[in-house]
Amino acid sequence: MRKVPFGIVALMLMNVLPVVGATKDDGWENLKHVPWQRSYTFLARDLHCVTGEIVSVSADSVTLKLPKGEVTKMDRTDVLRVSGRPSYIIYSGRSSWSDVVGRRPYSTEGARIRTKDGKTHSGMFLGASDSDITVGQANGSINIAKADVSTFDIVSYTPLSDKDEYWAEECGVLPICLLNVRLWPRSLGIGLRMHIRLYDSSLPEDNRPIACKADR
Repeated sequence: MRKVPFGIVALMLMNVLPVVGATKDDGWENLKHVPWQRSYTFLARDLHCVTGEIVSVSADSVTLKLPKGEVTKMDRTDVLRVSGRPSYIIYSGRSSWSDVVGRRPYSTEGARIRTKDGKTHSGMFLGASDSDITVGQANGSINIAKADVSTFDIVSYTPLSDKDEYWAEECGVLPICLLNVRLWPRSLGIGLRMHIRLYDSSLPEDNRPIACKADR
């Protein structure tokens, strides 16, 4: 069955409707709003990974239940990235232009760029190079030079349960998606959304390639 991304219409609404449940700029608060009854991968700064379900989140740490039932705690300062799957970033603990350049555009994701002159530009993230970012807006696309960027955030839907995420990816067209009532907010473009900050010019830039060495 040919898939038609129902999120295209939702993305258009994303830019005119208020963000429900918006999180703090640094993104750590996202961990309080995602479903906890599913596994996430926590990449530590030593590039070892911890995979488990979130038990609790504080301002400076997160507690996880591991697959075998053990409970472990990670300090926020030790967390480099949190993801639901390799492309679904929940939180980034670094400022990295290479993360921006390497980000694959998704039709259901938006972008928010704050420039050094104090302006904010929102729209669909179309891609980035070593020197600039391209954002799609209602009247066409715009290019913003890296030198002018203060912060860059991906605006993404808050994850659903594993089962509902599968529905969202496979249902294909809006009428079929609406058969699952838990998808209604997302299908209509009013679901909870989170900001994931990938780049902040005020912080040291960290462009190291990152990948899990091994699970702890």
